[in-house]
Amino acid sequence: MIDRTGCLICLVILATNSSDIFSADHTNEESLQQECAAFNARDLYTKIINKTVSAKLVTNDFSIKNVSFGFNTSYTISKKKLGYYPLVDIKKYSEQFNIDALRFPGGTVANYFDWNSMSLEYEWNAFKPKNSVKKLYKKHIALSKGKEIQANITSFFSAINEFSLRPFIVLNLYTQNLNDTISAIDKIKVIYNKKIYWELGNELGYYDYSFNLNGKHWDVELYAHYSTVIAKHIKDNYPEDEVGIVAGDIILEKSLFDFQEIKSHISHKEHWNKRVSEVKNVDAVIYHPYLRTFNKDKWRYTDIYNRLGENCVDFLNYMWLLAASDLYPKIYKNISESHFSGKKEWLTELGIISHNNNSQSLLGLPGIRTLLLINYYISWLKTSDNVEAILYHILGKGKGQSVTNKLNGAMNENGAALSIVNDFLVQADSVKKLIFEDSDILNGVARLKNHSFKSLNGIMIRSKNDKSIILVINLSTTTEYSISGLKGMYSKKLYQLQTKTFKEVNEEDKSNKIIVVPPMSIFYAQV
Repeated sequence: MIDRTGCLICLVILATNSSDIFSADHTNEESLQQECAAFNARDLYTKIINKTVSAKLVTNDFSIKNVSFGFNTSYTISKKKLGYYPLVDIKKYSEQFNIDALRFPGGTVANYFDWNSMSLEYEWNAFKPKNSVKKLYKKHIALSKGKEIQANITSFFSAINEFSLRPFIVLNLYTQNLNDTISAIDKIKVIYNKKIYWELGNELGYYDYSFNLNGKHWDVELYAHYSTVIAKHIKDNYPEDEVGIVAGDIILEKSLFDFQEIKSHISHKEHWNKRVSEVKNVDAVIYHPYLRTFNKDKWRYTDIYNRLGENCVDFLNYMWLLAASDLYPKIYKNISESHFSGKKEWLTELGIISHNNNSQSLLGLPGIRTLLLINYYISWLKTSDNVEAILYHILGKGKGQSVTNKLNGAMNENGAALSIVNDFLVQADSVKKLIFEDSDILNGVARLKNHSFKSLNGIMIRSKNDKSIILVINLSTTTEYSISGLKGMYSKKLYQLQTKTFKEVNEEDKSNKIIVVPPMSIFYAQV
């Protein structure tokens, strides 16, 4: 683990300038129109309401000492030397984002990765790969002038070792046989004889993996059999290592309204979780709790999107994501308590999946995506005491879910969220939940319209040098909160999202005074 206890405390005010499947039911559309009617993004900073609330602490502490924040990796991370993990690049990212974990191979590619050749080979075409994998393969061939790119796993573990990072390794149970998988484990342990966090596949509990595999129907029994053999091999030979098993995804709560196939999805998830919970030698359950916006290109009825209008859809996205951020950790916690009691939770992929994977702002305002992601991270930490890993998808240059901009490599809104949270949490020895009983109650939209949540979210940490630091998020679009009950002072730095820089500001004593948190902003200070 990296010791970063010396990092500076920040006051963060994000600068602002003032599911997937949609039902054709006009009742639903009319309901959404009504929910949008009172909203106008241009009014955000012209009709501000001020409200005074008091902050209280939930008395019990919970530890986050063993929580790892990190990234999924692409094995084209280095454009100069394809397949390699140069120390200079990993050093830059580990310092820029304060990460202490890396996952390889990152994403869907793990289920089509050949550990013998260390490449994404075309032989998997018989397994009906997802379009994303086909596109990635073509990209690799283009980059390497007709050859498959070979990942240099030795360079990956050199970086892991050099910067004391936790390695999360995703095994291929889908397109590779058991003997080859076990052989790959043994070869990796020769290269790296320290603790490894092994994942038994990537999202293999999802409904769209229920297709043929070498003439066999891919189902939970096949997965449970493979997992049992592999987990036993790991524990028998490398008892210090940890093993994570894949849970079924939640479907109902990620859908805007009901659709015909949903019952079979739910049944598949319940059956999957019940069966894999019986597999022995497993330390953790793996979740990929993505947030998803209402995407125009995903909707079955694009004309509905057009009739609602962009301003309305932006508002729906914002309120949907807030409600989902509050609800999803609770749903996954219930799954853990029902099927995986006592197991750690690895969130080895998460992020916001949006229109064309666009990483730009929601609501037309800079900083909102950063606010949403930070709120989601904090909601997870407040809900579950068993989270051991939060790994953002994905590290590298590109659009959408990446943490840097494609053209210049500068930190984008996704990266800013991870950097801010890590700067905060790396100082923590223990955490307390902040509650604001008088803050406004907000509601979600569509399926989540009856799910209510507080417009103020926050936690307080006790640092390793015995200081208290708070992080408060104001989710309201119209209410500015004056918070009493917290002694403290502003810090010496102001984060400016548009310039991606920290600017020195005057320190102002706030002892025994009111702390003011504007709408849609984040407050971060020692108290």
